[in-house]
Amino acid sequence: GDYSMATMKAVFRSASSALLQVSFLLLFVGNCRTLFFCQGFVAVGTERAVEKRWGKPRQKKHDPNGCLRSTIRQPTSSTRLQMSSVSVPVAVGIKEAISSSDLVVHSGDFYSEEEEAAIDRPKVGFLLLNLGGPETSDDVEGFLYNLFADPDIIRLPAILAPLQSLIALGISKRRAPKSKEAYNSIGGGSPILKYSRQQADLIQRAVKKRHGLDVRGYIGMRYWHPFTTEALEEIQNDGITDLIVLPLYPQFSISTSGSSLRVLQEEFAKHDHILRKNNTTTKMRHTVVASWYDRPGYIACTSQLIRKELESFTEEQLASGQGKRHVLFSAHGVPQSYIEAGDPYQKQIQECVAKISAQLPSQEEGVEVHLSYQSRVGPIEWLRPYTDDVIRQLGSEQNVKNLVVVP
Repeated sequence: GDYSMATMKAVFRSASSALLQVSFLLLFVGNCRTLFFCQGFVAVGTERAVEKRWGKPRQKKHDPNGCLRSTIRQPTSSTRLQMSSVSVPVAVGIKEAISSSDLVVHSGDFYSEEEEAAIDRPKVGFLLLNLGGPETSDDVEGFLYNLFADPDIIRLPAILAPLQSLIALGISKRRAPKSKEAYNSIGGGSPILKYSRQQADLIQRAVKKRHGLDVRGYIGMRYWHPFTTEALEEIQNDGITDLIVLPLYPQFSISTSGSSLRVLQEEFAKHDHILRKNNTTTKMRHTVVASWYDRPGYIACTSQLIRKELESFTEEQLASGQGKRHVLFSAHGVPQSYIEAGDPYQKQIQECVAKISAQLPSQEEGVEVHLSYQSRVGPIEWLRPYTDDVIRQLGSEQNVKNLVVVP
């Protein structure tokens, strides 16, 4: 809602520590009548503090309309990301999940006939894009800052855009202690980089086995090392001529795959030499697998894992639950406003769950499927139903005894 002039004047008279709290409360205010005359000063001071501790943050433009579209300048046709939904066999953790489609790379406007003829043997690479995570507990606060400084994660009204860094700094400091405890409970850091490297290795082996191609894998994280820019440097140094970009998010959302692809597009637009082979006029061809939630291999792999867990319940456990078993798909949520603006995430989640459920035992066979959304932040409306509400409902109202949770 709107803040009155009297309230805003009271905010101005507050101490600097109170300003941080007020800024957080204003995070989701869509229409403020009074400008913060001190925004620029506070934002600059925050940027300098962050730069001193974690390095200079990436500059991003803000989308004042809150629309789900790229906020950077559109690159030329030679640098625009080429999109494809059937570009590369997708490995999702185990070999059985790799699809059998052929490797396809869209050339677009990239190669002339002369340049095509000059290529003896293409050097194919693939770039896995992922969220990233702190490798140690000391990295947690910096990781959180990078996360919440992303305007695709926290979408501020235009009037509050200069406070993005300040708000990110405040949230990261407030959440860091609790997050450190969580990471310490699983060994002190996130395993996401380790798992991503394992996936890259499996893809390399599978492509070699199925297609006889020697390909190189690269990993670009969005919010922690190795960043996308680091991966692009490796790709250029290795002289890759054909690149497949694969976000490791099955469903597309502006806050996940969209954010990673926006950074990649920015780098291609700003640094044209990245697309050039050995600094020549020949440009690297590339294509993007925007989503793969409906790939047969992924659906079969996931349903197989769920069936294995469903079959693990003992006769005694089944009897206590009157022979019924429940599957709860707990998807990461996004703000409802993103969906209203056109983000396809919820629709793709629902389609994905439906396809997986079709390969599970039916309700007549004693298996009931549920879908919920987790990890909401702040006071705004996120996708419902919320996971914590559904779990309480299953336990207290339905007295469910046998539950398989699928994040």
